[in-house]
Amino acid sequence: MQGIYDENLKSTYSALKIYEELDDKIGIAAELNELVIIYSSHDKPSEALINALKALKISESINDNFTVASINLSIAGIYADRKRYEEAIQRYSIAIKLYNKANK
Repeated sequence: MQGIYDENLKSTYSALKIYEELDDKIGIAAELNELVIIYSSHDKPSEALINALKALKISESINDNFTVASINLSIAGIYADRKRYEEAIQRYSIAIKLYNKANK
């Protein structure tokens, strides 16, 4: 299991580096969000949250509301797992508003 985890991290960081060299903000945000998933699934909430906040900042800067909503869901899950329920509810609310806005 550790080998798969290490390989996932390695390939995600490799892809992230390429997107950074290309200054592809959508790709950067996507790979950071992939790191959120990897770290969350391996009980590393601090690392997951750091990458989620980076991805959120990038997605907000390019007005990618769908990704902003998705990342807010990830952040809400991290907060809920850490029993930070008020913050989780705030992030869920943001995500719902953005998803509703995108579907209009």
